[in-house]
Amino acid sequence: VPQVSRDVQALNSRLPTDERSADVSALPRAKPSEPAALDAARSCLKILEHLEGTSPRQVLATSHWLIFTGKPAKAEACLLELLSRPRLEDVYRKYSRINLMLARARLRDFNGVVAVGNDALSDSQSDWQVTYNLAVAYAWLGDKDSFVAVAKQLRKVVALPESDYLRQLLEFESERFASQLSIPEAEVESFFGLV
Repeated sequence: VPQVSRDVQALNSRLPTDERSADVSALPRAKPSEPAALDAARSCLKILEHLEGTSPRQVLATSHWLIFTGKPAKAEACLLELLSRPRLEDVYRKYSRINLMLARARLRDFNGVVAVGNDALSDSQSDWQVTYNLAVAYAWLGDKDSFVAVAKQLRKVVALPESDYLRQLLEFESERFASQLSIPEAEVESFFGLV
């Protein structure tokens, strides 16, 4: 953390005085609390915006910050604007959709999550994060059949050796999914191939 703080301060100091947009005093000197980390992230995003304008990378990063600072509606608006840009690179389209699904989940717009997820799947630009977000939406909507279908897709990923993070996430969330779907947790775990 101290090295990052020094790097950002050095970068900001190279900008002309009238163009400095970051509040580098908010950067932490040690491991920050969550609010301090979010303030520091905002300062970094302001620097990035100054350097790149509203580039896809800057918008994507800002949308993530907006989601985690409790402003998912603003994140949704940023992401919809980004997705409407012509010639948006596939990698930015993919992660914009994943962030849009997260923003809509935070807004409790689970039908909106499903719509974005289905678009991502139809474009074959999917990865496990899209499928996982669909599982979350289907569980909240109480749509067991659709949940089982995407759980079986995730089961294939869980079987891969490099899927430790996903496995841990599904183990952690299985109880919540079971509660939302009114089924036993062991049944949810079996859908994912965790047992």
